[in-house]
Amino acid sequence: MSSELSESIKENFGEKSNEDLAIIVKDNNLEEWSEDAIQIAKNILGERNVDIDKCYNNKIEFEQKREKLEKKSNEELILIVKDNNLDERSEDTIQITKAILQDRDIDLDNYDSKNEKKKEIEIRESKIELEKDERNTRRKIYEYKIVEQKAKSILTGNLKSDTLEKILNQHASEGWLLDKIVDSDTTSLFGGKDMFMIIFRREKVF
Repeated sequence: MSSELSESIKENFGEKSNEDLAIIVKDNNLEEWSEDAIQIAKNILGERNVDIDKCYNNKIEFEQKREKLEKKSNEELILIVKDNNLDERSEDTIQITKAILQDRDIDLDNYDSKNEKKKEIEIRESKIELEKDERNTRRKIYEYKIVEQKAKSILTGNLKSDTLEKILNQHASEGWLLDKIVDSDTTSLFGGKDMFMIIFRREKVF
């Protein structure tokens, strides 16, 4: 590594917090940082007399706390800050909570929980209505399938119900729904209708 590049990294790392540098050292991610860069981070922490393991663990604990707190509602977070119960919660927890509320643009002094809850409900109901409108206005296009079937057979006589049931179930398993059954124009030797058509339909997928 050139001295110019080394100085540039030192200057950049010098602006980073101890926690960020500890992450670089402990993660040892050679895909993101070169060995020289990781060593520079380690040297800076040494100059600052930082316990790398302790600093790293504190950072991980901090991230875990924040992840857990971010799952809470605004009301729950505000309660944590207002109570300010240091016997029950650490100072870090309260500070993280304040930071989350700030990220959510919540004004602690002027927060109206009822009004905010009402806004949340209105937004949720509005989304539901929009989704409903989209479903109602979406034009459905169907494709059709016609199956011709003999009404009578010399050997078996009239078409049996279980035969028709088998045809319907077979097509239903492929997504086809019965639309209608109509007579065909074909007639038998005895003058009756020899064939009928079973018409199926299903929604076309694009």
